[in-house]
Amino acid sequence: SQCKYPYITSYIRQKGNDPHLTYGTSVWIFTLTTACLGVFLFVGTKIADCIGPRWTTLLGCLIQSSGVALTYFTVHDFRLMLLTYGAMFGIGSGIAYINPLVCAMQWMPKHKGMANGIVVAGFGAGSLIFNQVQTLYINPKNVSPAGPSTEDCGQSEQ
Repeated sequence: SQCKYPYITSYIRQKGNDPHLTYGTSVWIFTLTTACLGVFLFVGTKIADCIGPRWTTLLGCLIQSSGVALTYFTVHDFRLMLLTYGAMFGIGSGIAYINPLVCAMQWMPKHKGMANGIVVAGFGAGSLIFNQVQTLYINPKNVSPAGPSTEDCGQSEQ
């Protein structure tokens, strides 16, 4: 069986300066994103206390979008890409993500758990839906991502 490589790894291999980037290394981008999101959820609440939920959400969205935009310039260097696509994306997500949860709990004070469940389900459903949309846009013929070998997946070539 052939290993499937994440699209971002193939893209970095093609556009960056590391044609032998492994999935085991590139997974750190998303690990850092998730870690920053978790840490900055708390920071987002403190910022919202100071400037309000609208401005906090806008700030988070600007940081997140800036991280994606700056990745255009940093894709050549994996460490810089960790900073832009990994950290900045996660920081922005964390700052912006808490506000819908707080607002939902304020709107439905007797059903806070259900309100948060709806918001979290929407977050997950967005990923489910937009994954399909972006695949139709970027890879309509469903071409497998490129990779150097199956050794990257813990399998030896036969």
